[in-house]
Amino acid sequence: MALFTLTNLTYQLSSENRNLRLDNLQNAVASQLATVTIRQLLENQEKEILVLDALKDGGKEQLSKEEIQNGRSDLSSLQAEIRRLKPYVYAETVDSYNTLLAGYDALHDGWYRFYVGYNNNQTPSTIKIERAFANTMQLLSDFESLEILAAEQQTLDLQKTVRFTDRITLTIYLFTIALTVSLGYLLIRYTNRSLNELNLGTVRIGGGDLKYHIPVNNDDEIGDLTIAFNEMSDKLSNAMAQVQQSKEKADQANRSKTNFLANMSHELRTP
Repeated sequence: MALFTLTNLTYQLSSENRNLRLDNLQNAVASQLATVTIRQLLENQEKEILVLDALKDGGKEQLSKEEIQNGRSDLSSLQAEIRRLKPYVYAETVDSYNTLLAGYDALHDGWYRFYVGYNNNQTPSTIKIERAFANTMQLLSDFESLEILAAEQQTLDLQKTVRFTDRITLTIYLFTIALTVSLGYLLIRYTNRSLNELNLGTVRIGGGDLKYHIPVNNDDEIGDLTIAFNEMSDKLSNAMAQVQQSKEKADQANRSKTNFLANMSHELRTP
């Protein structure tokens, strides 16, 4: 029962760790895909800002309200994409993620003010925007690198746990085999010894040694059979004793009868 419980617990732990490894792999892949998507969106947004700035310098007509609204909507979508990284953040990458959010907030503010002030020629300096963009891209790359390292480390930790549980499972398996073989050997040894004692007893009883009793070592089927043989031996011994006693009585009666006849014959011959 204890072995079964231990084996079951080990199996559950091993299965849980394998599931965690799979979840960790899925999260790592999802995080990488999200990072690639965000990087592409950031680059596209920066290109759009630079194009609009170039058009503004070239005297292009103002942006429509719809174009400004679309630009602001794109910024909101990009901000939401970055915040969707949170479920994939490890304990080791929390600080990097928070720094990335702060860096993007500064970039987001510059882009937002660029759209709002575009028609009024009150856009922030594109040099500052480019610096904020470069900083955000660097922070994103740093976060991505730390995420990869954290995922690899967690995978290694889970692999160590899986190997440990596998060793426990193997140890239990080998111990179970050894225990089964040992119990089988002891059972065969006990059975053979009991059968040999029973065989010796039947030979001695069959040879006429009715006083011999087979040793009763255990309270089991063989023990019951041994008791039955001993009881049979006692009954045979009692029966033989009764027969011998009856024979002795008969012999004594015959001797008495012979003596009586001899005495009578002697008296008849003697006047």
